[in-house]
Amino acid sequence: MMVQFLDIAIGGLLTGGIYALIAVGFGLQYGVARVLNIAHGEFIMLGAYCTWTLFTSAGVTPLVSMLFCAPSSLRSDSLFTGSTIPL
Repeated sequence: MMVQFLDIAIGGLLTGGIYALIAVGFGLQYGVARVLNIAHGEFIMLGAYCTWTLFTSAGVTPLVSMLFCAPSSLRSDSLFTGSTIPL
């Protein structure tokens, strides 16, 4: 019973942390550029799908796969929005 409670509590905190990061991204984007980037969620899902694919097909841990997926998601965001971000 206690293990199930801890599992639910930790899962809820992690999910809430992801939602908080998404909200901070929306707020930062709107605060700096005064433009609401509605495609922000799609690029978050692109990075999550890249991480999941590397985890399931290649057996790479999610923390290590973020080293590859985060820059590739950022690069695809800059290609689609037309901004230039030097990496």
